Formats: sequence, C-alpha cells, structure tokens
Amino acid sequence: MDTTSAWYTADCDGDGVPNGTEVDPNMDGTSGPDDTDPNDPCDYNPADVSLTPMEPWLSADCDGDGDPNGTDPDPLDPCVFTAGSVGDITNPIYAAADCDGDGETNDTDPDPNDPCVGGDLANVDLMDTTSDWYVADCDGDGVINGTEVDPQGDGSPGQDGTDPYDPCDFNMDDITVTQTGDWLVADCDGDGVTNGDEMNDGTDPTDPCDFDAGSITGPQTGDWLVADCDGDGEDNGTETANGTDPEDPCDGGSLANVDLMDTTSDWYVADCDGDGVINGTEVDPDMTGTPGPDNTDPYDPCDFNEVDITVMQSGDWLLADCDGDGVTNEDEVNSGTDPLDPCDYISTDITLPITTTVVCRPELEVTKTAVTSGENVGDTITFTIEVENTGNVVLNDLDIIDTFTDVTGNMLTLTTGPLYVDSTLGSPEGTIIPEEIAIYTATYIITPEAINAGGVSNTVEASAIATNDGVIVQDISDDGDDLDGNNSDDPTVIALGCLTIFNEFSPNGDGVNETFVINCIDQFPNNKLEIYNRWGNIVYSMNGYNNTFDGRSNGRSVINAEDKLPVGTYYYVLNLGDGSEPRVGWLYINR
Repeated sequence: MDTTSAWYTADCDGDGVPNGTEVDPNMDGTSGPDDTDPNDPCDYNPADVSLTPMEPWLSADCDGDGDPNGTDPDPLDPCVFTAGSVGDITNPIYAAADCDGDGETNDTDPDPNDPCVGGDLANVDLMDTTSDWYVADCDGDGVINGTEVDPQGDGSPGQDGTDPYDPCDFNMDDITVTQTGDWLVADCDGDGVTNGDEMNDGTDPTDPCDFDAGSITGPQTGDWLVADCDGDGEDNGTETANGTDPEDPCDGGSLANVDLMDTTSDWYVADCDGDGVINGTEVDPDMTGTPGPDNTDPYDPCDFNEVDITVMQSGDWLLADCDGDGVTNEDEVNSGTDPLDPCDYISTDITLPITTTVVCRPELEVTKTAVTSGENVGDTITFTIEVENTGNVVLNDLDIIDTFTDVTGNMLTLTTGPLYVDSTLGSPEGTIIPEEIAIYTATYIITPEAINAGGVSNTVEASAIATNDGVIVQDISDDGDDLDGNNSDDPTVIALGCLTIFNEFSPNGDGVNETFVINCIDQFPNNKLEIYNRWGNIVYSMNGYNNTFDGRSNGRSVINAEDKLPVGTYYYVLNLGDGSEPRVGWLYINR
C-alpha cells in the first residue's frame, strides 16, 4: 500500500514500468491482476510504461530477434529489427513468429527472413496482403505469390490459382512485376531455349514453336513434344521418334490429322511437291476447313489444278515427268514445251522412260474459201485461208505456198497476199497448237484474162514441223464444199462469165446438185456434149445439151442405155458449135 516507497517507485528491470505497477497494476494493495515480474525486463505491459527504459532492459532482447531493445526499432516485434541481426530460435517469441509470412514459423524455417526459402503454403495467411511472402514473386514469373494463390483476393485459394513456386505456372493477365530469377532460367514451353534467352532473341517463351534454334541449350520437352510446330499433322515428339524433322512440314506428318483451319501453319503455306499449289489449297480448295471438293494430293507433283497455282513450281515437280513423254518438267519449261502435253516435247530432251499411252498425231488441214464483190473486170475476189491443227502435236515453222491459175491452168498473180491475219488461240505466226486455226487472207482484182478463161482456181499447200520429233506434215487446201460429196482436196474455183462448168454433181435424188451444169449453155443451141469413162468409152452424148445429164448413160458401146453410171471421174468434150475449139475437162459423179 506504500506507493511512495523507494522500491515501489523504482524500476529494477529498466523496462519503464515502476515495480509497484508491475506487481499491482490496479493499485488495490494486492498483486494482480495481469501483474508482471518487476525483475524481468521483458515481462511488462507496454501500456504501463511511464518511465524512460534503461538497463538492463536496453541490453535485453525481449523479442529474440537478435537486436537489443535499445537499438531495436520495435523491441516487441520479433520480425522488426536492425539489418544484420540474427534471431534466436530458442526465444519462444521469435521461434513462434513467421517473419517472412511463408506459413512456416521461424524455428523450423531454413531462412525465416526469406519468403522464398522454406515455408508451408497451406499455413500462409492470405489475408495478410502486405507480408513479405504475399508480395514476393518466388518463382520469378512476374506474378506475386499472393495473386498466384488467391487471384480473387478474398483470402482463400482461388479456382484459377497457380503454383507460386512453379515459374511456368501462372496467368499472363496477372503479371505485375518484372519476370526474373527462376523464370529466366526455366524453359516453360519446352523448346530447349530458356525463357531469358527467348526474351533476348525476341521469341515467345510460352510458344513451343517460336524459338531460335541457335539458342537451344537444353533438351526439348513438355509442351514442345506434344506440339506440331510444322503443322503437318504429327506432333514433334512422334516426328523425333520416327527420325523426321519436326520443323520441316514436308518431312513426316499425317495428312489425316492436319488442321485445315490453321491457314498460316508452315504446312498449309508450303508446297511439298513443288507443283506450284500450296498444300492447304490442294487439300481444301474452297477453304472450308475440310478436304475437297476437287482436292488433289499435296505430295504428288503431278496431281494439281492448274488454276490453283500461286507459287513458283520447284523441287519434285521439276524432276518429275507429269505427261509421261520422257522429258522432265524442268527440261520442258526450259525448252518452251508443255510439261502437261505428252505430245509437246523435243525428242533430244528425253532422259526418262516414256510412260504415256497417248498416240501423237501431227496433222493439219487447209481450207480456202472465196467471196467476190462481183464477176466483172475490176471486181475483187477475197480469199480466206484457214490452216487448222487437227492433230495433238504443236506445229512450228508453218509455211503456205499458194498456186493461182485461171480455170484452164494458166498462171495468174494474186493482187495481195497471202498475208497472216491471226490465230484463234493466240499463237504467234508460224506456230499452231492443237485445235488452233491460223488465218491468212489474199485478194485478186479480176482481169480480162480471168474473164476470158471463165474463172480462176486457187490452191494452197501448207507444211509445218512437229515439235516433238521433227516430222514434216503437209496438206493441200480443200474448197470447204462438203455438199459435193467429195472429201478430197479440191481447188477453190471461182466461175467468171458464161460457160462455167461445174465439175462435180451428186444425182442422189435429194434435189440438190442433181445434174451436170454448164453455165449459159442455152446461148449455144448447136452445142454437142460427149462424156467418156476412164477407158475412153463414150457413156453419154447429146446434141443441144441443156443441163439435163443426171448420171444415166445413153451410150451403146459398153454401157446399157439408161443405166446409172458408177461413182467416179469422167471426161467430157464440149463442142459449142460456133467454130471455136472444143472444150475438154473432167467431171465427178457422186451419189
């Protein structure tokens, strides 16, 4: 009760609380409650401090953090101390504390001040968002520990939580600090290049297919093994096991497993067979993400649609012989022939066995037609010459020779031409590809000589050289008249003036071209016509002929009268009965 005694007011342990207050905090003259030891500098109630602390309290280390009370920033907090101090794990206060917040008390923690050494994740206080552990990034992935475990920040592990000790397990959206430490030396995508080296190289450390091969320092594992870096439908691990190159879209692969929706993959944009059509277009021409329609084989250089070619033809295509003519595609391109046409090649280029079954036919057909502006002197006859390649071989060095006479055989000279006009498929002059027609034109201004002769006759002979084997092909022009029943080559005859004799007729009862016609014969009533067969026997004779001979004989020497004469060539003698020389020539009967 003596509150003024020297002992009562003294502070024997120097903790700043008088002895009397330590023993009798409520000053009722009896010990307690909450009394403390006046001789223990570390046993006191901070709220009772009323004196300046002194020895021995100043030298004591009440919180066991290794920092004497006199210099300790907080002598009662075992986790607040001057740098360099070493805690005393035998001190129960310090031992029970978890200074780094890693869920493990100081007494068992290998390093109680390092939140990334030791620890027990299950015991971490996630409500303490300022603890060293919470704000640390132990795995260096750029996401602080607290956010990794508790993304929602509600004090409990989240469903999208990641491992704060795994540098490769994190959510990209949660990165708030610079990636360092373990993350830099880890290889999160398994491509054999550390994350740090990928950052330096400018590649993506989370993409197993984005790396610089020259930076590989470790084995390729994990995500890289199950990835398909070249997009060929076979994962890297399987390709490695099979001995194929997982970075080469044309080496190995499984076409059935290719992702056709990935139109930027190495495989999709590659042209494995070199045919000029990228793989993706070959398999999925309409880009629907599924094969077809009209899909082709991306590994067969001769199976492709020409309209789909978008890149230079190369590789296997150059070495192949797609048309089977024995010449590689490359040699055909160099020689200017068509690598898809088995009949378009140069024989000296053959280096491979010939496999085509196509029969090459170098052929041409010439037709010459004429249009007149009139039949008098000074009028113009325009001739059109069409040379058609009716075979299946490209023809070069096309040449035409024109023979122009009057109907009696005397040579005449064309006024112009023949001149080249055009080709129906665009080939240059001198070349015609199969089914192409080269067109020429010529003109003749009618002269008195042509009128006196009764007309003109024009024939063209065309020749060309087959590109494949050098064979020369020729044809003589036809007049384009298929109604005469004669498919042989006929000169193009233009009748001028009277006495034009139409040499061919077809007395077959169809009402067309039924009789042998001589133009203006009615102007010569005293005429006489005789017709002979090839043996010189007369088969028809008539005075005052008036275009009535229909192929029936009226002769008596070897042919029965009124008999139909057989198809063939006959010869006529026409005496006009005017004192002029008889006219002789041939005629052809067709039925």
